[in-house]
Amino acid sequence: MTNRLRVTLITVALSLVAAGLLPSNAQAQFFPANTWYAAGSSAQFNNLALATGLTLSGNSNPLCGSHHWTYSNGAELDDPRSTSILAEKGNIWIVWDDNFINQVSGKGTVCFMIAVDSVVGNRAFFANATVKLDEASGTADGNIVPLLGAGESLPAAVLDLINGLSPYTTPVKLNVAMSDIRPEDAKFATIRALETAGTRIPLDRFTGLGYGPSAIGTPVYSSQSTKQANVVDYTINGPDPVTGTGSPRSYSVVSIGAAPVMVIANQTQTGSGHLGDGNYTSIDSWVLQNYLTGTYTHIRQMAHVSGESDAPIHMFQREPISGTFNTMEYCVALRRDIYLTYNGPGTIGQETGVNPASTSGCPPGSFTPPCTTENGNPFYHVTTSGGATNATRARVIGTGEMISTVNSTADGFGYAFWSFANFQGKANLKYLAVDGVDPLYSGPAANPGGVGFLPQCSTSGGVVTSCPILSFPNIANGGYPIWSVYREIYDPTDSTVYWNAVPLYARAAASTLLSDFVPSTQLSVFRSHFHQIVITNCTTNCDQAPNNGYKSGVPETGGDVGGAVLTIQSELDYINDTGGSQQVDEIE
Repeated sequence: MTNRLRVTLITVALSLVAAGLLPSNAQAQFFPANTWYAAGSSAQFNNLALATGLTLSGNSNPLCGSHHWTYSNGAELDDPRSTSILAEKGNIWIVWDDNFINQVSGKGTVCFMIAVDSVVGNRAFFANATVKLDEASGTADGNIVPLLGAGESLPAAVLDLINGLSPYTTPVKLNVAMSDIRPEDAKFATIRALETAGTRIPLDRFTGLGYGPSAIGTPVYSSQSTKQANVVDYTINGPDPVTGTGSPRSYSVVSIGAAPVMVIANQTQTGSGHLGDGNYTSIDSWVLQNYLTGTYTHIRQMAHVSGESDAPIHMFQREPISGTFNTMEYCVALRRDIYLTYNGPGTIGQETGVNPASTSGCPPGSFTPPCTTENGNPFYHVTTSGGATNATRARVIGTGEMISTVNSTADGFGYAFWSFANFQGKANLKYLAVDGVDPLYSGPAANPGGVGFLPQCSTSGGVVTSCPILSFPNIANGGYPIWSVYREIYDPTDSTVYWNAVPLYARAAASTLLSDFVPSTQLSVFRSHFHQIVITNCTTNCDQAPNNGYKSGVPETGGDVGGAVLTIQSELDYINDTGGSQQVDEIE
């Protein structure tokens, strides 16, 4: 009788566990039905948090849920291919809904994004990187996204899912990369960085930069801090260059919008010949190219006036695997119509005169930043003859370091993608029109804050309350020369990924809350494409990507990061006139 009662009680208990009415020590894994696990472009970080975590006009609920957690440097990306590949840390936001926490069958949503550079985001996606949250469950929200509002403490369920803690067996891997250049262009940037310095890339027009030759290359170091960018190869077609095995990951591409790279200057010195002088409000493309390549070192070489005093410029540039670097590289530094040695042995661009093998002046790991003597990696160059005395040209790593360094350096000069967060509170900075064209307004005089004024968000008690809405007319019409399309690169084999919804909500957020870019639906132009190398160590058919963003199935090889600007209508007319296939990049 006792044994029969015991069996009956056990049977009832197991039934209650199965029904979810009693806890179980062997709790099953519960995966959300909808996911969006992204890493990439820091310029898109804030907009995408708002797009997924706020109720936008015309929608009754937030896309990914009503709960969020954000943290500075709160996550890292781990590349599983080799223990020699360093983890990449970045800011993170996470949005989730009640269905995930309550484990409602067939439902639940978790979305997150880690802010790193575009090329790092691409590499992490294609290398199937996993994600690790560095904070414990219960960690308070860091409240780092303007306009999103205070969030909640990190729930144990979200931490366990992402980190692969019990009851989960493995950490989640990315299913999205957010990028300001196409994946093929990000791959080529890596190939070019790893190629031997001064050597032409096989079957290509450009010259290697010397941070290889192994697939896990030499880090690119900052001259201003201990920061570094890790140059690591990956595959989007063919065997993996690190492991030598495997096949590339499937991917598709969707355009979200487009944004300008801003040319910025420190305006604290207002005397004649200094960047704060009112004569310096615009710069010609070919003049900017000469500063980027180290040919020009005098500030007065920028102005269309005579009699300016002579002062040296302090030029800062990004690392060559940066999406921002590559947009500036192909829109200006290597722009075909103004680069005199295009297709020649000196086709180097911003890395002209940079020798990564030279580390005698301030060798990595054994100097106190910043560099003050001649060096190659970290790159630092000071003019002692044949130019403005004590003019400098040096590298920084990341958007934050670029902006903070130019902001704190008298007569500092540099560039960065536009976003409100990037330039909020940077009173020492102004921006320059390029070729007389303003990147934010219809013209320099249309800026309500004055020529070159960087728009600011309104704050109350140190909290951002609202931001001006910008329309970017000269990006929409292609008149400003330095811009690129923001893209979502996603895994089409993952049925859970919110690949279509997130771009829709992001465009809505850009139009109504935080205009960090112009929505792609408002663009009247696109960039033409040229063949790009997408396979490491290739000798034939090096530009054949496995799939594409075209609707017609025409092979996509990238090369639009600095392509010629054409109108969408001209392309549609051409198609109608000739019966040809649609060639326009990601028209939606």
